[in-house]
Amino acid sequence: SVLGREARAVLARLEAQLRSRPVDVPIRAASTAEASTWTPRLTNVRNYSGPDYARVVIDLSVQTRYAERRAGNRLSIQLSDAAISSSLGGRRFLVSEGSLLKRITAFDSGINSARAGGVQLDIEVGSLSSYSVVRLTDPERLVIDIHSGGTTRERSSPPPLRSIAGGVNYELRNRSPRTRPLADATSNAYKTLPEIAEPIVPFSPNDSRNGANASAATQELAAKIDARAAQSPIKRIVIDPGHGGHDTGTISASGMREKDLVLDVAHRLKAYIKRNYPDVEVIMTRDSDRFVALEERTAIANSRHADLFISIHANASPSRVASGVETFFLSPDRAPAEDLQAAARENARLASEKAADKPEPMFARVTVGNHVAESRELARYIQAGLVRGIGAESPRTAMNRGVKHAPFVVLLGAAMPSVLAEVSFLSNPKDEALLQTGQFRERVAASLFAGLNAYLKKNRAVESKGK
Repeated sequence: SVLGREARAVLARLEAQLRSRPVDVPIRAASTAEASTWTPRLTNVRNYSGPDYARVVIDLSVQTRYAERRAGNRLSIQLSDAAISSSLGGRRFLVSEGSLLKRITAFDSGINSARAGGVQLDIEVGSLSSYSVVRLTDPERLVIDIHSGGTTRERSSPPPLRSIAGGVNYELRNRSPRTRPLADATSNAYKTLPEIAEPIVPFSPNDSRNGANASAATQELAAKIDARAAQSPIKRIVIDPGHGGHDTGTISASGMREKDLVLDVAHRLKAYIKRNYPDVEVIMTRDSDRFVALEERTAIANSRHADLFISIHANASPSRVASGVETFFLSPDRAPAEDLQAAARENARLASEKAADKPEPMFARVTVGNHVAESRELARYIQAGLVRGIGAESPRTAMNRGVKHAPFVVLLGAAMPSVLAEVSFLSNPKDEALLQTGQFRERVAASLFAGLNAYLKKNRAVESKGK
């Protein structure tokens, strides 16, 4: 099965790391760790690390209070009244060689003290400049982003952080879920979209992906791209096809899976970028049908110093007539309930039928630095490209549902302008029929690129004037 292949691949990587790594200090689980079923438990620690950025995810059974403390290049997380799960007894948390992250250890902080319980997690890094701690729910976890000093690229430097006791505290507020409005929900839409100056011409079926046999129309379009575009300050773009592996995403009535659709569109978008901007590096968070955790996707973009992050998804609604396109960005403003519901659906990953009974994550205050305005602008251009490009063939499918903001986990902590695009509704039979064809998927990709290209050219023009 797909899960079996994924499990074998993960085990193979762990075995390779064990053979090449010296023995680290194992975690120590208290003998009474499972004495009470209601006790918050540390169930896992995941990490993603690059040369000057690291993300550590602490998985918990239920919510618990926490406190952070910094001492030099060590960050300690204290989990109050918690215990280490017996399944972690003797485990070592492996980290990659040559990365910012050096060691992770966890131990029961109540063993040799008068405290009734608690777990301390120590994170050691090569150099600690700034960090943030974010609490997420469903499932319960803490996401810790760590940045080192000396980053040379301006766009990859960490955003300003609101300091609380040496760290950053993003407060979480739960709100009762509400039903997402159906079609024509544009109350939070930015209705004035920018112009897309160039024609949106999808590749023809005879066009090769490397551009060697491009049609005359496509070559003419590429020739219209200003030569100065190759000098764009954007050098690295991360494309994130949503879901993957055992996480299928939305499944249409006829069985089309969101994970397959968005992966195909992402590959096509990559081809457009590489043909028109050959000097821009394009990174895919996944280039095949494999599962990538939400937290890892942002970590990939941060660790690779991406300049832009574009996550591609398909929408769904209880109503079969709901249609349209919408683009999201992360903002410190409070998002309306309908947008929170959209975020909750994507954040849940493997949402069950009872997911609607669970509280939605709501960030009352989120500090994301100076990228809010840039993310909003990128979202407006992407939305404009989708509305115009898809609308040329199917106006209903491209109905403008607006540019919105909501707390998508995949956008949280991104150190660059980042957006999430919902390119259609798989729950709509007419949309689904169009998406079954490669021709329409090509149009979706061309529309995404049209918005991206307009954004790149607009920003290049602004930068040129500044010089």
